[in-house]
Amino acid sequence: MCFMEILGHEVNSKSFLGGDTGESYKIVTDKGTFKIRECRSLRRAKEIEKFAGQASFLLPRFYGRFGKVLVFEFIRGRRLGKKEPTQTYYQLGKLHGRLNRISARPRRIWSRVLKHIDYCVSSKLIREEFAIKLKKNFLRLKRKLQFKYVLDFTDFHPWNFMKNDSGRLYFVDEDGLIENVKGYGLAKPFNRRWFRKSENRKEFVNGYNSVNDFSYFTEDYELFVNIYFNVVKLARQHKKGIFNEKYLKTLQGLELK
Repeated sequence: MCFMEILGHEVNSKSFLGGDTGESYKIVTDKGTFKIRECRSLRRAKEIEKFAGQASFLLPRFYGRFGKVLVFEFIRGRRLGKKEPTQTYYQLGKLHGRLNRISARPRRIWSRVLKHIDYCVSSKLIREEFAIKLKKNFLRLKRKLQFKYVLDFTDFHPWNFMKNDSGRLYFVDEDGLIENVKGYGLAKPFNRRWFRKSENRKEFVNGYNSVNDFSYFTEDYELFVNIYFNVVKLARQHKKGIFNEKYLKTLQGLELK
């Protein structure tokens, strides 16, 4: 990859930033500092390019796509931690509410989730009796609830947000957005320490309600997204040779009927 050709400037330094699904770099030139992401496929690069246009209020400034390579503004500031001021949770809720106003195409998730549950049984991650309960609850909620497909997060985590010197929040994991069932992105923060405190969740909901309507997120809906999110994550990571016990423990801790 020739960064000089992409940016049109002499590259003074390059440092690797990481990324599980693509490589990200900090590139310093005479004309400025940029973040470069090389996506795993051209299709995914085009998806993120579309999201960058739709969610410009959330992502760093987007400069363009060059094949599988995306160029963004490099944000200077600090990453969020698990303990933040009350106002930050309000800001996060407002950003999520705005993100969920972006409509998306429907996804074929129902049979996929059931197949992931079967995989977890065959891989001895869960017992057959527990799998039956998961399927029963998942299908019951599918019939009961109404779903809307929107742009949402796949990895709503404090480390993926940065606050610049003026206090503006950015989501800096460009690959962490997906077109999915509304509320999918809340399964992780609502079940980890970040949003476990009632006052943090309350401020998040207040921020969300300032631009959108959070009333859809009932106890049943939260149970649905928890089954969906954690089953998918558990199975997909195991297929890559990774066992993440947190997803399994979250599933085992759900109040299934």
